[in-house]
Amino acid sequence: AAGTTGILLSLGVLVFTLLTIITAQNMNRHILNYLVLQEKNLQLIDNLNDEIKQRRTAQEALERHREQLEELVGTRTEQLKLINQNLMKEVTERRRAEENLKHLAHHDPLTNLANRLLLDARLEYAIQQARRNNTSLAVLFMDLDHFKEFNDRYGYNHGDRVILFLSRILRDLVRGLAPGGFVGHIGGDDF
Repeated sequence: AAGTTGILLSLGVLVFTLLTIITAQNMNRHILNYLVLQEKNLQLIDNLNDEIKQRRTAQEALERHREQLEELVGTRTEQLKLINQNLMKEVTERRRAEENLKHLAHHDPLTNLANRLLLDARLEYAIQQARRNNTSLAVLFMDLDHFKEFNDRYGYNHGDRVILFLSRILRDLVRGLAPGGFVGHIGGDDF
């Protein structure tokens, strides 16, 4: 019986040892799995932190680019406003120049009276109106005698003053006597 007890005891120790080894192996596997999972979790956390940093960096870069773009758009807008203002000024100046050219094309520069071109057009229109309305029309052609000698003797500045003085007198007379009438300066001393 003592031999059987020794065998049983040895067998029990052997079973206990096997169970301890199997339990230890299972625990080691669980611990190893836990450590592997722990390592994977740490790696995932690091990856997430890296991704968060990258996204923050990208977002900050986008914000900087947005600010730069807004600044550039603001600058360009101001430049376009200035260009537009300059264009408007230029258009206005060109219109004024065109109006001035149209005026100069039809008016004498010294007296500002109708020149030969405008005088011919007005006269043609007045003749047509007189025919249509069966009315009469009067035309007075006037020049200054010996005006060339006056210019030669006293100079063109004084001659221009005489022409200007005469043009004002004629304009005022025609306005007072013939409300629809007009005065033209054909050139030189001819009215």
